[in-house]
Amino acid sequence: MITKKQRTEMFALLNYLQDEGGTDMFGLQFELVDEFGIARHESREIVSSWMKEKLMSDCRLKNYRFEELHEEDNMKLWHTMDDQNGVTHALDISPYHTVTPADTKAFSEIAIRLGKVPTKKDNNGINFDSNSIASLLKRLEKK
Repeated sequence: MITKKQRTEMFALLNYLQDEGGTDMFGLQFELVDEFGIARHESREIVSSWMKEKLMSDCRLKNYRFEELHEEDNMKLWHTMDDQNGVTHALDISPYHTVTPADTKAFSEIAIRLGKVPTKKDNNGINFDSNSIASLLKRLEKK
């Protein structure tokens, strides 16, 4: 059984090896076997978990913004958030929906769980609103 402390140490080694670039991603499992004396199947699970966590960390969204578009009879909001790399993503949130802090937090959590910025395809082809954001997050939490 791998402890939380060992897992943290293994993740630290994997981060170091990735930064150094001397080991390909599939060779990482052998580094863990050599360094920590664990079984190959355990090392594969650790590397897989580490890779998933790295992928998901790249999907964190922050810096919610909106741009107002004033039309003759209404106003629309165009919603955006930035990812970890500073890339701005247009969000498929209804232009008639005023986003709350809870919405932005939940939308960011959805992106982490999906491993990508959610689109209206993740919501049956419909732009998101507070109810659909919360509903999708609940479905993902059950998985």
